[in-house]
Amino acid sequence: DGTMSLADQAFFATGTTAGDIPVVEPAVYASGTSKSQKDDAKKFLSDIGVREIGEAEQMELILQRRYAREAEIPDDKTYLQDLKRFIAFVEEAGDGSVFSEFYIFQGSDGDWYTPESIYLDHPYLDTSLAAYYAALTGDTVPKALHARYLKCGIANKKLADFAKEAGAIVDLEIKMVDCGKNPE
Repeated sequence: DGTMSLADQAFFATGTTAGDIPVVEPAVYASGTSKSQKDDAKKFLSDIGVREIGEAEQMELILQRRYAREAEIPDDKTYLQDLKRFIAFVEEAGDGSVFSEFYIFQGSDGDWYTPESIYLDHPYLDTSLAAYYAALTGDTVPKALHARYLKCGIANKKLADFAKEAGAIVDLEIKMVDCGKNPE
């Protein structure tokens, strides 16, 4: 796109590289009169830190740029594209833990939350968690997943599977605790 970047923060372009990920202009390493010139140019870029980018690296960059605490929330079109990409990534990789620290879900109150701060209940899953969490108060009480996802074009089951894999709450965790300091 004509901007400058440090080598260790740039990547070689692929067909699926997101538009806001810094990639080296292919003409930089693809021009020249011989194959050895082209290979040497690409080797030089690799030696100073430019890397091939895979789907996992793209996910990490997208998450850091758009879904970190201090990031500006993307527009609806971008978010929906990202969400579909996130779901496809988890279906392929089988691991949603990469999303745990990022604000990828909108709660029923309209704010954005990390997966561990969101719970799923009807119509996404029948967990009855709404009955429990509705009785609690405070800032740390998890929020229900926003109803906007019902109209996003992603099947409820697919969305629920992704949210669960990313760390959303789908059941109550029972823990053993010590009652030694209980005054009763």
